[in-house]
Amino acid sequence: MEELYDVRSKSVHKGTVGSRSWGWVPSEHLLMAAWVFPLAVKLLLQRDGHYTFSDQDQDRALAVDKLLAVADWGERTNGGTDPQKWQDIVLSTARENTIERIKEQVLKQYPHLCAEASPGE
Repeated sequence: MEELYDVRSKSVHKGTVGSRSWGWVPSEHLLMAAWVFPLAVKLLLQRDGHYTFSDQDQDRALAVDKLLAVADWGERTNGGTDPQKWQDIVLSTARENTIERIKEQVLKQYPHLCAEASPGE
C-alpha cells in the first residue's frame, strides 16, 4: 500500500517517479493503486460498521493477488482480439466467485443433497 501510495503521490504532485526504482512501470502502479485504494477504504468502513462489502467488491478484492502475479496487464490475450489480461483476470475471478456463492446458497438451502451424496458421485 505504501509503495502504491508513494508512486501515485509522486506522479500527481511532483510529476516524476524516476528518483527510485519500482517493482512495476508507473502505469501499472497507478492502475493497481486505483484498484486497491477504494477496496481498502471500503474494508475500513466495513470494519467500523459503515459499509457492507458487495459481491462486486469481493470479486475485485479476490482478483488483487491474481493481478499482482501477472506481468503486462495491458496486453490483449489471444493475439489481440480478446480483452486485456487484467480484464480477463477480473472477469474469470468474478465468474469463479459467483459459482462459489451459488454453490454455498444451494448447499445452505438443500443441505440434505450434500449429506446424501456419496464419495465419487
